[in-house]
Amino acid sequence: MKRFKSNVTQVCILTSFCRKDAVRALSTGEISTALRPFYFTVHPDLFGQYPTQRTVNENSLKQLSSIIENLQQQRPIRPTTLPFYLRSKNEKELRAGKFTLVQIQLKEKDLRQTILSILKTCDLPTTFVDQIEEQKPPDSTNYKSKYWQRRGAGEDIDFSELEDDPIYASILMKRKINSEPDTFKAYLDKHINEVHVKLEACRPMREEVQKLEKILCSELGLKNIIWDCGWNITHYRGCLLAFKALAEHHPEPMEVLKNRTLVFANDTGISLEGNVMLNSGEVRHNWLDLIKNIQKYDLVLFRLPAFEKAVSQVLLDIKVGRRCVIQHIN
Repeated sequence: MKRFKSNVTQVCILTSFCRKDAVRALSTGEISTALRPFYFTVHPDLFGQYPTQRTVNENSLKQLSSIIENLQQQRPIRPTTLPFYLRSKNEKELRAGKFTLVQIQLKEKDLRQTILSILKTCDLPTTFVDQIEEQKPPDSTNYKSKYWQRRGAGEDIDFSELEDDPIYASILMKRKINSEPDTFKAYLDKHINEVHVKLEACRPMREEVQKLEKILCSELGLKNIIWDCGWNITHYRGCLLAFKALAEHHPEPMEVLKNRTLVFANDTGISLEGNVMLNSGEVRHNWLDLIKNIQKYDLVLFRLPAFEKAVSQVLLDIKVGRRCVIQHIN
């Protein structure tokens, strides 16, 4: 009788581990085979002549590898968006250096669905993955709690849904804060891809800005044009276009700008170095008023060394330094 009970117990244990809804996980070989078309499209070695695209794909592949590893071990992942540059199938576009930028959103907890999402986003075939049997979701009636889930033998408990729990939410938040490295390098590693993507996206704008700078320096005889303002390059382009139009309508006052440095800044005036400072937020007529009065500023600048010497002599030859950036004349 005892032997019979022992056999029944063993059968029950085996039954619990051999459920009908259990489906084997994807092997490493199957994952590599499924993602092979994707790797052939985004591999960094294919972008040897394009360092920006190469760096973006290289960093994104490293993050993707870590995410896939976590999914294989059935660990929860944070929703992530990874940028990738895809090689064009058109030979002309490929020679011209034109690529397609895709943003792959990874938020699936299932590895199979994650692979499908990657392939579909890149418009790649999913034939191999479709042939693999999809894992059935567990029966919700087996779980009594919203937050606790019964897992297989040897697996960790999934705490991802405890973030909304009034008791454990604060504990999980503290763990997240402690797990995130608070260093400048960690910040750069996290955002480097986003920076490269934005830099590549504004490349046509930067090329147009360089062209406008050369045109203005050539036509007006400027030494240099400097952007010393917190606004982005789009605003800088607008300032250059506005100043170019102003110079075309009022060419005579612009002659005074020869051999000078033009600076778009937060103030309007003449710096102690003699640079012409234009407020990037002002209208063109205010710029024109300053340019017409540059000679008045030059007279003041010419007298400054004498004033500095006089102050120094009165104060027992103390050194007088210049810390003011903009000189205003009312």
